[in-house]
Amino acid sequence: MAKKKIKKKSSLKLFNILVVALGIFSGVLFTILPMIKATLTTYASETKNMYSGIAMIFGGEATNNWTTNYGNGDNSVSGSRLVEVSFNVMACMALVLVILGALLVLVALLSKSLSKNKLVGLLASIMLLSGGVLMLTIRSSCLTALNVNEYLVDLYSLAYGAIVSGILAILAGIGNIATIALKK
Repeated sequence: MAKKKIKKKSSLKLFNILVVALGIFSGVLFTILPMIKATLTTYASETKNMYSGIAMIFGGEATNNWTTNYGNGDNSVSGSRLVEVSFNVMACMALVLVILGALLVLVALLSKSLSKNKLVGLLASIMLLSGGVLMLTIRSSCLTALNVNEYLVDLYSLAYGAIVSGILAILAGIGNIATIALKK
C-alpha cells in the first residue's frame, strides 16, 4: 500500500513538472512566434503580413515580414519593413499571468507547506487558464497597438504563435486542476 502511495506521489510531481514546462514554454512561444497576421487577397495576388510576438507585447519598432504570391503561387516576392507599435497591456498581462502561474506551480512543488495547499494550486490554475484565454482573444488589443484603420480590421487575424501559446497555457491550467483533484 505504501509503495502505491509513493508511486502516485512521484507521478503527480512529474505531472506538475510537465505543467510548469508547458506554462513556461507557452510564454516563450508567445514572445517568439508571430502573434498577428494580415492577409490581403486580390485577383492577381495574395499578400501576408506577420507581426512578431515580442514587438506586439512591449511595443517599439516591429519588423513586418510580408510575402506576395502572384498567379498560381510559383512567383513570389518577400520583404520586410519596420512598423511602429505601441505597448500592448493585454498581451503583457497574458504573458505575465501564464509565467506567474507556472512559477506558482513550481514554488508549490518545491515548498512542502504550499504543496499541500489546494488554494495555491487553484490560484495557479486560474492564472494559467486566464492567461491562455487572453492569448486567444488578443486580436483587438493588437490592432489597437498597431493603430489599424477601421476599414482594414477584417484583414487581421491571430497568427499561429498566439493560438499555440494559448492552447498550451490552457492545457497547463487543466493539467494543474487534474493534479489538484488527484491529491488527497
